[in-house]
Amino acid sequence: MSNQGKLIEQLFYVYHDTLKKYCMHCFHYQSQYMPYVDDCIQEVFIAALRKEKKLASHPNPYAWLANACRKQCASEVSRICKELIL
Repeated sequence: MSNQGKLIEQLFYVYHDTLKKYCMHCFHYQSQYMPYVDDCIQEVFIAALRKEKKLASHPNPYAWLANACRKQCASEVSRICKELIL
């Protein structure tokens, strides 16, 4: 595993719970949306692996991850709303 891969793994262990709470907040703590919360976190860490060099040099990795979570949650909420309308 590359040094960056190790960094992503460390970030996962350090920030997973905090990011999960943040995503739960985005979904208003409604239990029926928990699978979407888990999906959002998974997608964010997949993106982190794809952009590992950028994240490794970022001055605030947590802010990068939190911002990615915010965007991913917003995308999921939008998709869910569209499905409900159709």
